[in-house]
Amino acid sequence: MIVPIEKDRYGRTVAEVYVPDKKTSAINLNLEMVRGGYAWHYAQYSDTCTMRDLLIAAEGMAKQEKAGIWSGNPQPPWEWRKANK
Repeated sequence: MIVPIEKDRYGRTVAEVYVPDKKTSAINLNLEMVRGGYAWHYAQYSDTCTMRDLLIAAEGMAKQEKAGIWSGNPQPPWEWRKANK
């Protein structure tokens, strides 16, 4: 299930994505990706997200545990794009 939150400056939909789960009603895929170190928490668009605080905490834990992208010295995509214009 996709829950639209807002539009970014390019008109793309910013959304929360949920996957059905038998134990709970649904799993927030955004949170699980950040928790596992597979995605950044993009603060610019999280003010209206229902799980904002959990996303921030999950990213902090992933960094601390050096999970996924945090195992090295990653450069956020938005910084890479800015540096490589």
